[in-house]
Amino acid sequence: MQCKNFEWYLKNIYPEAPLPYDYKSLGAIANQGTRLCLDTMGKKDGPVGIQTCHGSGGNQAWSLTGRGEIRSDDLCLSSSSLDNLVRLERCNVASSNTKHLFKYDNENKQLIHVKTRYCVTASDGKEVVVRPCNFSPDQTWALEGYMP
Repeated sequence: MQCKNFEWYLKNIYPEAPLPYDYKSLGAIANQGTRLCLDTMGKKDGPVGIQTCHGSGGNQAWSLTGRGEIRSDDLCLSSSSLDNLVRLERCNVASSNTKHLFKYDNENKQLIHVKTRYCVTASDGKEVVVRPCNFSPDQTWALEGYMP
């Protein structure tokens, strides 16, 4: 049997898929301090939510792309220095600006906003913000299926 991998399928059979084929992780993004997961809350813009992890994908399915986008279909996480909230934005709108780029520090389990160098933080388990990195549990994240 000469089966092709999933990346081959996305590139050759379904290139219009909203899922990027250059992903580094695919699945839920869980905060280690709160044990809650990032969630779109069914919205197309506005602040990203944080909810009990349900393991069913959907609103909690994210991909970290090789470029540094954290995507849910055609939505990207972004942040600006105005209020430090982590928001959902259409990726084609966000792509002209570095406010939607993140890197994952696998050793420290931190999601770092490239533009501000702040860490994604689960603030009081209610909202998601970027704050100066301090290695606290509310700044540590597990990315399902992460591949360095």
